[in-house]
Amino acid sequence: MKTYLFKRTCLLLFTVAFFYSCSEKEKNNTTASSDNSGLPVDITIAKSDNYSQNEIVAGSIIANRFVEINSELSKKINSVNFKDGSTVKMGTVLYKLEDGDIKAKIQQLQAELDLASLNEQRLASLLKTESVRREEHDIAVAKKNALLAHKQLLQDELSKTFIRAPFDGIVGISKVFTGSYVTPGNSLTTIQEQRILKLQFHVSEKYVTLLKPGMIVSFTTVDRNDKLKATVVSTDVALSNDTRSILVHALISNTNGHLRPGMSAKVFFATNKTDRIGFSVPTEAVVPSEKGYSVFLFSKGTAKLQPVEIIDRTDNDVLIKSGIKQGDSILISNLLRVSNGMPVQIASIKQ
Repeated sequence: MKTYLFKRTCLLLFTVAFFYSCSEKEKNNTTASSDNSGLPVDITIAKSDNYSQNEIVAGSIIANRFVEINSELSKKINSVNFKDGSTVKMGTVLYKLEDGDIKAKIQQLQAELDLASLNEQRLASLLKTESVRREEHDIAVAKKNALLAHKQLLQDELSKTFIRAPFDGIVGISKVFTGSYVTPGNSLTTIQEQRILKLQFHVSEKYVTLLKPGMIVSFTTVDRNDKLKATVVSTDVALSNDTRSILVHALISNTNGHLRPGMSAKVFFATNKTDRIGFSVPTEAVVPSEKGYSVFLFSKGTAKLQPVEIIDRTDNDVLIKSGIKQGDSILISNLLRVSNGMPVQIASIKQ
């Protein structure tokens, strides 16, 4: 009987131990599952960046040098020596006018000049022996000089039959063709400098004292969001009575040829002298709302919604003035699924 009771007791203890072990294992699995239940997110680390307080104004890109090509003579065009929209060097012959009549006049004048030179030399020899009067020799010298001056005028006229590019640049569309008859004042085409352009914009009267030659301004164009630089070179002598602003010109280096005169620009004009500290984060990290902008911070395993004040933004980055500090972990993925206080876990850290 005792043996039977002992076996029953051992079996009962074994059963209790087995069920307790299974219960602890299930509890551990539940805890592990709970630890991994946070929404996976990517984060980035906020980093400081210098910025200047900017006034944003509208501007235009204009040619630094722009010239209409005209003829100084009334002549027929013998040839057009460029392609529309092509780049040319200074001195390149753009148009050649007919010159046959001018060359004929020069040949005729040269014959008269040769004869006048011989006559002047002969009279000079006779003057030495006093065989002629000095007045006769003086008349011969004057005639020779007059013919030389006339020849120079014809040579200058001949040079004007070569219509050349006044500087390196891009020529426009030709308005005349071979065989066209042109007169002084007729516009043949245009040429504008391409390697250097100007940024034209207006600055409010309260910032006029900040304008200095050599000052650097930033700008963007419709097709390019990266900021380009321009150097202020001149301002108008007076403010506009209508807008109470002053016209400013700044030079742009355009060696790559990406910019064209006539393009619009957004100009960032610095209004404070010292740089300030902001924080740069990816654009996708910023969440807009009716009250402004916010970001989600990673804080002790949860997402914390943090309002921020932004200064500037591009397609890739946003510059934040306040609301975060350097080293903060900022969520940049799964923002449509995350909410304030939700458990999250870091999947990766993006640079």
